[in-house]
Amino acid sequence: MGLTALAWFRNWRAGMSRMPIGWVIALTSTVCFSVAPPIARGAILAGLGPTALLMGGMVIALVLLIGFIMATSPDRLRIERRLGLIAFLSGVINGTGFLCFFVALSRLDASIASMMFSLSPLVVLG
Repeated sequence: MGLTALAWFRNWRAGMSRMPIGWVIALTSTVCFSVAPPIARGAILAGLGPTALLMGGMVIALVLLIGFIMATSPDRLRIERRLGLIAFLSGVINGTGFLCFFVALSRLDASIASMMFSLSPLVVLG
């Protein structure tokens, strides 16, 4: 018979080594981050507001994340109050950064905005 989503994910993960899957995820992330700003810039130039574009992306990401967690391990949706507050504050800070990035896309070329956004590791390490 058919596998549940959790059983399928566990079977798939058991067959994968941690090192190759980590590289695949990192490279996929790099490709997605490289493609997203020019697409977002095009949408902004076509008349879509940066805030609406950001909200659409965040809603899609939230739905995918919650759906994946519910399908694989629904018990992870419970969180302690203190950790929820930390996650909320982290989300506000991250959301502010994303909002600034998308507003910058309405005023700068995508390449310049992406280069400035890529300086964040220097700020973290500095």
